[in-house]
Amino acid sequence: MAQKSLWIGGILLLFSVGTLLPQRAIAQTPPASDQLTELLQQGRQLVTKGEYGQALTIYQQAINLDSGNARLFSAIGFLQAQQGDFAEAALAYQKAIALENNNADFYYALGFSLANLGDNPAAATAYRQAIQLNPRKIEAYQGLGVVLSRHGDVKGALDTYRQIVALQPRNWSAQEAIGVILLRQGQTAQAIASLKKAELLAPRSGSVQLNLALAWFSQGNVVEGTAALERAIALEPRNPKINLKMGDWRLSQNDLQGALGAYRRAVNAQPNLLEAQFGLGDVLMATGDYTQAIITYREITRLAPQNAQGFYKLGLSLQKRDRNLEATTALQTALQLYQSQNNQEGINQVKAALAKFR
Repeated sequence: MAQKSLWIGGILLLFSVGTLLPQRAIAQTPPASDQLTELLQQGRQLVTKGEYGQALTIYQQAINLDSGNARLFSAIGFLQAQQGDFAEAALAYQKAIALENNNADFYYALGFSLANLGDNPAAATAYRQAIQLNPRKIEAYQGLGVVLSRHGDVKGALDTYRQIVALQPRNWSAQEAIGVILLRQGQTAQAIASLKKAELLAPRSGSVQLNLALAWFSQGNVVEGTAALERAIALEPRNPKINLKMGDWRLSQNDLQGALGAYRRAVNAQPNLLEAQFGLGDVLMATGDYTQAIITYREITRLAPQNAQGFYKLGLSLQKRDRNLEATTALQTALQLYQSQNNQEGINQVKAALAKFR
């Protein structure tokens, strides 16, 4: 049972907010004057070069010449989203919709922006409006599935992904999403069936193989789970999340060297992946490589200065090298963080470690 809960807790839910926003609005904005035409040409050239900030300035100038042009507001929304300013992007798309309320692309882009802001209910409303206007707009279904899943509407998310499959029977990512949701619900056999369908459609997808591995492990089938996990690594050897799970699996089998290699690959591919950094540090401690463990835990405290566990483990690793003054400082920081979080278990752990200096 302990092994099953380990893998269920690590399910790789590969849900992203949605696909990239369409650039259609930028190319299709009709000119109303020579000056506007010149601005739009400049804007398009800047977008092509990836100079979004300068392009945004140009399109904002264009709005002053044609404030009733929905496509201009849509273009501004696109550029704001490209720069990560989703609040301003949402405002721009709302203005575009106010001028042209029958455009599915505008509603989809609004949903995308709201989803990135974490406003899942509002994003779902926008995605549904896009679907109502264009019932075959697959990316709107995908976005809707994501935000419904985030919001805990499991039935709604499953229904949405099944609608995608009905529209596109060969859409492997929808089959994978169905499998992942079912696995999270503990419906392992049904999850495996859906993931096997995804595997047939996308035999070279590392994420499908990883989710299959997690499903097999949760069912207690170690042989199939290990085989799927190894296929995932073979397909995507630099994928940080796949290497993280390989590290977890090797560690659960007491294969410290295998776990060490997997965690290192995960960290090299994505240095800010804290789970992999902690895994690496823990294995280094277990193998007695305290100096490298110190370096790893110190990196964790740099990446996550509010993470009490990082400072606690840094303190323990420093203790192992008899660097007691540094260890005390790290442990006291951990204690302060645990106290601010009202984490009594953490407080007790740190106090026990500090008591060794007395």
